[in-house]
Amino acid sequence: ACLLVHLGMTGSLVVHGVQAPKYKSFAIDTTAWPPRFTKLELVCSDGNGRTASLAYTDPRRFGKVLLRLIADPTAVEPIAALAADALDPPPLTTFISLLGRLSAPVKAVLLDQNKLVCGVGNWVADECLYQASLAPSAPASSLSEAQVVALRNAILDICRHACECNADSERFPSTWLFHYRWAGMTTGSIDSPIGRIHFDTVGGRTTAFLPSKQRKGERPPIALVSTRKRPRTKHACARPSVKQQHEEGKPGEHQVVERAAAARVVKRQEPSRRAANPEQGERRSTRRKACQKDREEPQ
Repeated sequence: ACLLVHLGMTGSLVVHGVQAPKYKSFAIDTTAWPPRFTKLELVCSDGNGRTASLAYTDPRRFGKVLLRLIADPTAVEPIAALAADALDPPPLTTFISLLGRLSAPVKAVLLDQNKLVCGVGNWVADECLYQASLAPSAPASSLSEAQVVALRNAILDICRHACECNADSERFPSTWLFHYRWAGMTTGSIDSPIGRIHFDTVGGRTTAFLPSKQRKGERPPIALVSTRKRPRTKHACARPSVKQQHEEGKPGEHQVVERAAAARVVKRQEPSRRAANPEQGERRSTRRKACQKDREEPQ
């Protein structure tokens, strides 16, 4: 059996009696056990009376817990669909090849856990691109070999350092973009000790970057493949065009309209029944006047 835990945005695993991890946007209160927002608690025993408790907490409930009763859970989804771990990325040649086939913005590629590497979230992606001097919106296929090398090295350095610090942001280097990106902005820009930080949306996420230091790709991107739907093939019984009807000797739409207009003209030119038979018209008029006179005379 295997227990798979996806922490989501605010999930955390806490061991009873061990200091909880420190995060930027929230803290885990372990003064009471189990902690607040605990969704799952596991109590483990070594068979000699000693126990240990593990709690999974998640205030926003974006995480997932899956139980797999199979010998190799890595052989099936969701793990089988993931790209290589960010701490163990593909070789450089594979890295270059993967990016060279993708026209999406490089940040969107980093956020896609199935494309290049898995384990890179929003702030990590921004930090990697800042450290590699790459614009987040640059098409992945536009990166030169030197830029790909810089990106791969940045991913390794940042993820390793964050793990060594146990995600304690106070121990991150002061030169990191991380310390200045939390302005609560989705557009616009702010001044910071490292330069003017701009905010935009790339890959569906708020993105912080420095245009003065982050550059576009150094080679032309691959051509985008059109996603437009092909025009529908005309059905065999579809109405032919006016040109086809003309070529086949059949009356086209313009001919039908002309004939209908001519018929209306002819109809207007035809004499009325009264004009064609004046005697019959006079008899009808006399009868109508007699009936009207009878109705007007008092009884």
